[in-house]
Amino acid sequence: MTDVEHEKKLKFFFVAIILVVVLLTIFGIMINVISNRHIAQKLAEDHDTLKGAYAEYREINSMADNVNMAASMPWSVDVQSQIDGTVAHMLVKHGDIVKAGDILCYVENKNLEISVAGAEADISEAKINLRNLELNVNRNTQLLAQEAVSQAEYDTSVAQRDAMQDHIASLETKKAGLQEQQNKLVVRAPQDGVVIRIYTKEGTYLSPGRAILLLGKTDNLQVRFGLSLEQAQRLLHHGAKELTMEIPDELLSYRIYPVDKNYAKEQAHNVFSIKNLRLTPDLDSGASSYTLYGEVENGGQYLEPTTYNKVKLYSSATHKVLSVPREAVKKAEDNQGDCVYLLDDNNRVIIRKVVCGIKNENYVEILDGLQKGDRVLLTTRSFIQEGVQVKLSMED
Repeated sequence: MTDVEHEKKLKFFFVAIILVVVLLTIFGIMINVISNRHIAQKLAEDHDTLKGAYAEYREINSMADNVNMAASMPWSVDVQSQIDGTVAHMLVKHGDIVKAGDILCYVENKNLEISVAGAEADISEAKINLRNLELNVNRNTQLLAQEAVSQAEYDTSVAQRDAMQDHIASLETKKAGLQEQQNKLVVRAPQDGVVIRIYTKEGTYLSPGRAILLLGKTDNLQVRFGLSLEQAQRLLHHGAKELTMEIPDELLSYRIYPVDKNYAKEQAHNVFSIKNLRLTPDLDSGASSYTLYGEVENGGQYLEPTTYNKVKLYSSATHKVLSVPREAVKKAEDNQGDCVYLLDDNNRVIIRKVVCGIKNENYVEILDGLQKGDRVLLTTRSFIQEGVQVKLSMED
């Protein structure tokens, strides 16, 4: 045997060994797959019937949950002291609803009170002097007619009377100015609103311009929501003009406002209607995050001008769309989108990717991947694999 022939035999031998190893590996994999499927099938047959539902057209409204929201007042104003003094009596408390002109508090300024009292005393004294001067003018008028006094004496008495009248007018002007300052000691509401915060207390010294309390309007609030692209599309791609907002009860438990009992009979205390919607940027901008602005009626004073989380937003209008229960939609194994487990005509499992649209608490719109009448699994088990035959109990 030549060296060439020997080398050929060795190559053939090694190739044969490699082929045997490959075939054994493939055979082992096939046996393993068949075995796993057989085990899964046996488990499925021995397991309780799984729950399922049909893909069908349903009337649903879209929903986004765990949304962050900030509410703010359309206006607020610091009510300031217009004069120095000390807070004598605070007549309002946090949450009080006031009308324009209502008295909020009294400020005390003893020096001003003394000045007003002094001005009044000066006027009283000047008026007594004026009466005496007028009597003197009257007497001199008679005496002048009798040539008992000179013209110069008469003119002097008239001038003294007139000067006193001017003096009294000056004192009256001074008193009016002091009283105007004194009126500022009574602090009144500049407009209708709610007492949001009180910065001072009785006994606090106030300088001109110091804030006493914060007054605001809370029966209509401006709201702002942070939305992801998915949430914005879900809520607004059907052109919603109005949304409904639901806030968890526990987030409304601490209050500074009183609740309007009449309003409470008309509306759930944690559900609010959002109107005058405005989204920025536009939905077709390609942005990954959006801000939704709106206005909410807050006549019952349930909602406060602060931030809230875990907020749910619903579209007010419903749409008839192909949908499945929410629990039927799973994350795809590659984390690229969503999928459902559905059954073929032989009750065998098929895993299929789907494209989802709007969703609410119960159902998800299916834009692509299913047809009306498809049966989907609502519950899955670890042994459920594609191709496994299962028993299914359909949801009504």
